[in-house]
Amino acid sequence: MYAELIYTRCRNGIDILKGRPITSDGYKVYACSSSLLTDDKMDLQLLLSAAQAKQPYNEPNFMDDAYLFYVPEKGDSFMLNFYPVPFDPNAKGDYAHRAGNFVNHILIGDYSEFYPFELFRDNNVWDAKTHGEAYYYENAPVDLPKRRDISDPVGAFGLEEIGEFISAGRKEALMSAVAFLISQYELPPEERKFLVIKDESSQNIEMWIAAIEHAFSPRIAASIPFATRMDKFQTTNRYTINQMGVYQTQINFQDKNQKLRYRAMIVGVDERDRANSGAARPLANSPFVLLDGKQKKAMFDADISHQYFHFITRFDDSHQVFCRKFLQTIDVVMPNKDIFDLFSIYEIFEGTSLQNTIDMSKITAILSKYKLFNSTRLQRIYSKITADLPRFLQEDLQSALQIINWLKTISHIVGDVNATKRLTGYVCNAFEEMTFKRSDLKSAFGFWQSIKNSEFSLTVARFFVDP
Repeated sequence: MYAELIYTRCRNGIDILKGRPITSDGYKVYACSSSLLTDDKMDLQLLLSAAQAKQPYNEPNFMDDAYLFYVPEKGDSFMLNFYPVPFDPNAKGDYAHRAGNFVNHILIGDYSEFYPFELFRDNNVWDAKTHGEAYYYENAPVDLPKRRDISDPVGAFGLEEIGEFISAGRKEALMSAVAFLISQYELPPEERKFLVIKDESSQNIEMWIAAIEHAFSPRIAASIPFATRMDKFQTTNRYTINQMGVYQTQINFQDKNQKLRYRAMIVGVDERDRANSGAARPLANSPFVLLDGKQKKAMFDADISHQYFHFITRFDDSHQVFCRKFLQTIDVVMPNKDIFDLFSIYEIFEGTSLQNTIDMSKITAILSKYKLFNSTRLQRIYSKITADLPRFLQEDLQSALQIINWLKTISHIVGDVNATKRLTGYVCNAFEEMTFKRSDLKSAFGFWQSIKNSEFSLTVARFFVDP
């Protein structure tokens, strides 16, 4: 569920910092979900700062919506739809008929189960703009119930459409952008730079962001804040937090307790926005790098040698399976170089046969570092490894035991209630084969040393001494 907030020019509203009504005309929070006022986890000062921001537009030719996705240090993520209200001199109603109005509509919650870009251009989600200006003057604000209708958005751009956009000479720029973000998330937040994408239209900028998010799982994409447009981005993108992760209203870099953060790690600049377009010229000490969308070129160097970078330009079914299903099964929550190892593991599982036992034990050792989530993809991997257990036990008992221990852990995640009995049977049979049939006592002793401190030890011991 998603809490909701609407900020615009209105008659009555609410002061979310003090929890009291405001009854004077002007810009303010018109209404919000009451849970925001009672949930002390939310950074309300940052939320209000985002809600108050006006993004550049120019009536009548530059009136596109803008989307800003925030990932605060404290509290839930939130996404904002900035809607510039077209001026209608003939509109009726008891309110100030002035040009330049806008609506900022915000949804606060968990964005890790779908790609944030999938909310672009969805008027069923961003319905605050469907009310006329008079509505916010003539209707008293009410508590906005949490939204339950935002769980599986369709998205304005499909995989094929994004793929066609990237295939039109943009593959290398996309690879460089993704490599840049991975390199920055390897650094402490205070040392990072952000990516500016300059292009000739809002839609192109939205497509770039969609393509970048598709290089990751939805869970990872939910850690990358972005803005399709941001006024005076060189200064407004910066803010600071204190040691508790709370937004600071005044930036003071002399204060050792304040730490630098960015509202967005990806900032779009529409060339129709002349002021910000002119500022999108990075220097050696600039806090950002530039992707020139019109030239389809990254104006910075990036290491794109790993096969993963070429793979994420495909936008086919395999690309979709890796990012949306396989990576989503693994609790990796931000871009980092672990993705390279995980991509290699994905390719092995997608192959017709698994590797030898020693290599498979190394793969399960890598996967054991992560929390895994139940999914059809994890169930498929679990079944595929389980089916090869007899071969693993024949090839290398020690390595096979490591694989079995991993399978035992995964069995609880995928809900295999018979796993313990079945896996224990495999271990007992292997021990029997080694001890009684092959009389390989040296190997049997080594095998026992490996299992005697495991949960299989008691069962194997009973089996071994059973007349």
